Amino acid sequence: MRHAFVIGGSGMLADTVLWLADMGYSVSVIGRNEAKMERVIRQSPDRLNPVFVDYRDNSRFLQSVRQAIAERGKIDLVVAWIHSDAPDALPIVIAELHDAAVYHVLGSRAKRDDVKADLLIPDTIRYHQVQLGHVVEQGSRRWLTHEEISGGVIEAIQSEKSYHVVGMNGN
Repeated sequence: MRHAFVIGGSGMLADTVLWLADMGYSVSVIGRNEAKMERVIRQSPDRLNPVFVDYRDNSRFLQSVRQAIAERGKIDLVVAWIHSDAPDALPIVIAELHDAAVYHVLGSRAKRDDVKADLLIPDTIRYHQVQLGHVVEQGSRRWLTHEEISGGVIEAIQSEKSYHVVGMNGN
């Protein structure tokens, strides 16, 4: 069975997690909030593996990544929504991968070239960026909903483009 590893999967990426499970993945879901995690896991308990860890704790996070691999097999796909206060989290995951796709979800203000330049990405890793934008309704901007974000990430996975914007980007 293919193994997906989703960081931030109990919140705005919950629908992405459930879609991956529907697509046949065994999904390791990284989260810190037990109530939010329980709502997701309850929807597909046989395919979802909750991993309670704060990805800012490098040693515990590395241990959790390795444990997920030991329990579920090599990671084939990563979806990562990581805040800027954890600069080592994605490199920790990437260092444990072999022949995998990584979908790195970026906030609307992230500078995609700078983000990629800060990562050491082996040739065996297919690295993709998913940049969050905004929606314009009735002449004003609003943030994307969790459903819109998950839908955009799913679209990025399906299209396999190296760069995908969810919503509108820029001014």
